Amino acid sequence: MQRRNNKFFTGRYGKNYQTIRRSQIISTFGVGSIIDFPNESLMLCNIEKWSNKGRKIYEPRLQRKLNVKYFMAPPSDSDDECPEGIPAVLFPKWLFCKRCHRIRHIDKWTKLNERNRFSGVKYCDSCTGQKLNPARFILICPDGHIDDFDWEGWAHRNHGDCGKDKEITVTSTGYYSGLTGYMVKCKCGAKNSMAAAVHQKFNCRGYKPWSSTIEGCEAERAVVTHRGAGNVYFPNMVSSIDIPPFTDENLKKIRETSFFEVISTASGNLEDANRDFLLKEISKSTGIKIEEVREKVELLETEVKKQRDDIDYLFEEYMAFKGKVEKQHMISSDFHVDPQENIKFGITEISQISLIKRLREIRVLTGFTRVIPNEEQYEFEDSDETAEPVSVNSDSSTEWKPGIEVRGEGIFIEISKKNINEWLIKRDVSERLRELQSRVRMNERNLAEYILLHSVAHILIRQLSFECGYSSSSLKEKIYCSSRAGQQMSGILIYTAEGDSDGTLGGLVRLGEKDSFQKIFKDALASARWCSSDPLCIELTKQGFQSLNLAACHACLLLPETCCETRNLLLDRALLLGTPDKKEIGFFSNYLN
Repeated sequence: MQRRNNKFFTGRYGKNYQTIRRSQIISTFGVGSIIDFPNESLMLCNIEKWSNKGRKIYEPRLQRKLNVKYFMAPPSDSDDECPEGIPAVLFPKWLFCKRCHRIRHIDKWTKLNERNRFSGVKYCDSCTGQKLNPARFILICPDGHIDDFDWEGWAHRNHGDCGKDKEITVTSTGYYSGLTGYMVKCKCGAKNSMAAAVHQKFNCRGYKPWSSTIEGCEAERAVVTHRGAGNVYFPNMVSSIDIPPFTDENLKKIRETSFFEVISTASGNLEDANRDFLLKEISKSTGIKIEEVREKVELLETEVKKQRDDIDYLFEEYMAFKGKVEKQHMISSDFHVDPQENIKFGITEISQISLIKRLREIRVLTGFTRVIPNEEQYEFEDSDETAEPVSVNSDSSTEWKPGIEVRGEGIFIEISKKNINEWLIKRDVSERLRELQSRVRMNERNLAEYILLHSVAHILIRQLSFECGYSSSSLKEKIYCSSRAGQQMSGILIYTAEGDSDGTLGGLVRLGEKDSFQKIFKDALASARWCSSDPLCIELTKQGFQSLNLAACHACLLLPETCCETRNLLLDRALLLGTPDKKEIGFFSNYLN
């Protein structure tokens, strides 16, 4: 399977190219993140600075949701139309020499060593051949700002300023463990330990290196953290699975023509004569009859105007996976669903399973947060800090977002709504979640039901990773949960998707068939009965970020965060199989014997 990489351009400090996987630009290493390469760390610029010549991607439902006209795949190093790659800037700008322990701003290093002006790798001016490394600590702000730590100011804290000609070194004394022995010194004799820096807040000047702007910020909001810490960058990703009727082959041909792009860009402002001309050109270039072209263009135009919320959005996918689509749309190159409607799997709590033999997913990066993740469905009564998401584009008029399309397969499992409703009325279930219920807001979803479905997805992914050959990080989940009248949902989708056009090879779908799934499901429940951290794990009711997990730890339920749609939060093993003294609260407790 061929993977195509992306180029990075360091901008101000010379043309130094680095490569990274395209999928990482839409997740871990997106706009505003720090990407560590050998001897340098870079930060991707906002998308206004990217070339707009990349391959365009369309998914009408997601276009409407994000109010954009299309998505664009990050350029690859094999894309002739975008040889310059993606622009990036050097950050942090304070660099450290491991040999002489001096730390300086890049401008000072460049002034003292002319070689640094033209080289991607920076060198110390006095230590021959010694490469410089990015500073270990930086400042981050909940408003998304990021800045260099004031090394000179910290060395002279409580000592007074010694003048302009400061010479700062960072050394480890060896007498103290941790940051207590990490000393910032000036040649004048002033020094301070970094231990106190991580326990206080600093003034934030509102610096945004990815857009080369300073917007100002409230005083003392910035905190010190390690350059590679997990709280430096939380990507905000949105994904959508292409479903009928938008998977139709002819519709796909129409939306990929340049003539349709003119129609969609005009946003209904075309004169009738010009519109008819474009429709005829689409018909000529695709070989599709003009009547069908007109019908499908109107469908696409209607879709981007349709108002829908998150529940509406998920319900459309939910019904498609149940097979509630027209028969001619059930099989295409981007969608193939095989509902197992008349097959009994021997698990009364499961009302339906569908084999998703082909699917197309669009993954889009919309922005990011720092310090704490932005989870709109969570409401913390005891939290005094919020994180506002920063968009990947500075200009609100930008008509696109960066995204990728992947293809794969999956298993859709619907849990019986009747059984869930009977389980929810048990007093012990609501009692277990009483404290969590007061701190978490779920939009038209029952918290206990969501935790149940989410926990089922996690135990299945762990079990399937043993059976199908995929690593657990290759599998993903999508939870369909709603108590809204007329749009009730209680299902999970477990799927895998790759960037290759052929997607995956059917190994996951095969395990959704009757002769395999029943055993896999019961084995997953059996594995969840016991955790290597028991009895501690099963007795705890506060684990994870903001104590949003109950009986769930790395030994029993947690997965790589690439798998989970809620960052490994809202999980509880006890709601599956009960606790030692209250087995009845377990939805699947009848499988204990």
